[in-house]
Amino acid sequence: MNIVDQPWFWPTVAVVVGLPIAIVVLSECIVLLDRRGSRAARVLAMVRDWVLPTGALLILLGQVEDPQLELSWGRIVATVFGIVVILVIVNAINHLMFTRAAKGTWRERLPSIFIDIARIAVVVVGVGLLMSWVWDADVGGLFAALGVTSIIVGLALQHAVGGVISGLLLLFEQPFEQGEWIDTGDVRGRVVEVNWRSVHLATGDGMRVVPNAVLADASFTNLSRTAGPQFAEATVEFDPADPPNTVKRLLVETAADLPDLPADAVPEAAMEGGGAYTVSIPVHSPGDRSSTLEAFRTRLWYSARRAGLTLSGVGPVDENAAAELAAALRSEASVLNLDASSAEALGGSARLERYAAGETIHARGVVPDALRIVVQGRVAVRAAPAADTGELLLFELGRHDAFGLTAIMQRALDASVAAATDVTVLVLPAEVAQTLVHDDPELAREFGEELEHRMHRARAAFATAGFEPPVALRVTG
Repeated sequence: MNIVDQPWFWPTVAVVVGLPIAIVVLSECIVLLDRRGSRAARVLAMVRDWVLPTGALLILLGQVEDPQLELSWGRIVATVFGIVVILVIVNAINHLMFTRAAKGTWRERLPSIFIDIARIAVVVVGVGLLMSWVWDADVGGLFAALGVTSIIVGLALQHAVGGVISGLLLLFEQPFEQGEWIDTGDVRGRVVEVNWRSVHLATGDGMRVVPNAVLADASFTNLSRTAGPQFAEATVEFDPADPPNTVKRLLVETAADLPDLPADAVPEAAMEGGGAYTVSIPVHSPGDRSSTLEAFRTRLWYSARRAGLTLSGVGPVDENAAAELAAALRSEASVLNLDASSAEALGGSARLERYAAGETIHARGVVPDALRIVVQGRVAVRAAPAADTGELLLFELGRHDAFGLTAIMQRALDASVAAATDVTVLVLPAEVAQTLVHDDPELAREFGEELEHRMHRARAAFATAGFEPPVALRVTG
């Protein structure tokens, strides 16, 4: 008989020739996928290292062993081959269906526990088929028994299992994601962890754990997905005798001066009646509400007193105001080239103002309404290097330093002045400052020299930061 006609010849040739070729081709594909960073390379590596060798061995054993033997090396190798194929199928499905899932698709939102259950199901069915085909086992009865057992357990634990399933369906829908803020009615917090059983919320009082079943059976609000800008709201009380429009303007101006507010919304204020007002401040996220309201209430105390309004029963009148003003005038008399008695004579027109750290005292591009002298604290002078950049700190001024000098010549500031710390300043209206300069040429000369000195400091600050000083930069204090 011709050797080519032997039943074992062509299978053997296929193994001897095809196996090396298949291994070489898969190796090249694996190298190419590794360069691209694809996880499919791991699946192909399993095919090359396990499926092909065991499959080749199974083909060769099938040519020399009796298939009627109940226990043979062929059946053992076939079992190993089947298990390896099942593992490859599970990994391939996982890669094709979920590893490559696009953002926002149902595959990306599917909870991991569903994926694990599907993997277990594929493995169980695969092993059952393997036992049936290779070992001729009757697995029908086993599957029937498992089905009946599952029904009994499901009926006995339907309440507990129902809650878990509801939670898993909630995760599949994904009405919120990690980092977003939700309000369940009983608790408001930021989502820090989501698993198959519960959601962990970070609140101001600590960490709250809310079961998924509770969220699935009730309504809640996703504060991070509200339409339009988000606001932090606060209710404050003034004296009913305070002019409402004055109060609302103060609330809006104080809120607008807060740092890092969204650019697409503005603060709003409304009168509720009986001296109560509601202010709405735009925020970037619900997590900013607490800090924004705290900063607003702090600054409102200072701005209300400066405006002569009564906030929460605390009026602007201070029993020691007159004595404190006189002491400040005596302390700053040398700044104005006055003696103590002449300085005290300005008490009828001068006043003291207090600012919280961070508050804007003089805005850039606005003519100052008064000359101010720092009595306590420090102020920061800033300017923007360009229209599309933030403000750059030029220098700071401290005690006995005057600013708003351009109020004398009625020129706008090319820089902004803000409180670097809590600040107390002595305020001289523009007309009073103009009179002092008119009557004292030496004071006018000193103020002019100080403006020139600050110009040099500003240009040096720009140069240090690597910016060209703006052409329009002329006045910085």
